[in-house]
Amino acid sequence: MNAPTKEFIALLSATTIALAAAIIMEDAQPKAATPVVGQLAQESATPPQEDEFAGWQTYRNEEYGFEVRYPGEWIVANEVCPDYSSDDLIILGNRGNDCFAYGSLEGSYEFAISINEQEHDLNEMIKGREGFVPTGEFISLSGVRTAKVYPIYTAFYGRIEMYLNHRSNGFMIVFPNIDYQGNYDSMYNQILSTFRFIE
Repeated sequence: MNAPTKEFIALLSATTIALAAAIIMEDAQPKAATPVVGQLAQESATPPQEDEFAGWQTYRNEEYGFEVRYPGEWIVANEVCPDYSSDDLIILGNRGNDCFAYGSLEGSYEFAISINEQEHDLNEMIKGREGFVPTGEFISLSGVRTAKVYPIYTAFYGRIEMYLNHRSNGFMIVFPNIDYQGNYDSMYNQILSTFRFIE
């Protein structure tokens, strides 16, 4: 092997060793963490979740074994209106002490729960009865099969009616149907989500 070839091989070997050493040294150095700017900005821009039921009250009925939460400014009309002092009709609403304004089962409640001592025939509730043409569906409320009906009355206000059975009693929950098509204020979904049977 001639001298220039030996020198070239020696130079190439030295360069390779130096390059390998530089790579090893660079890998051995501690690396600064790369900031995740987008993620941090997104997290700081997300407001903390508020309790959607903050300030709400709870109505609890031991006799019939259920409870439900309702907006803090509402009242239990049964507690202030002598005409609605029945144990089997609970009226919740935001009409103050104006007892006449709470209506009746034939009228318009903000939210009412009526309890029968007999169970409802849920299939019959969906099919309808004299006086209205129903549209309805079966849903689950508090884990119980429930007939949800949007009756179109000939004489009375439109409303949503929900029928379910518990402890051999028939429950009917009533609240306003704003357009006779089964549409209603989303607040009622919040109230319904808190309805539960207790043992």
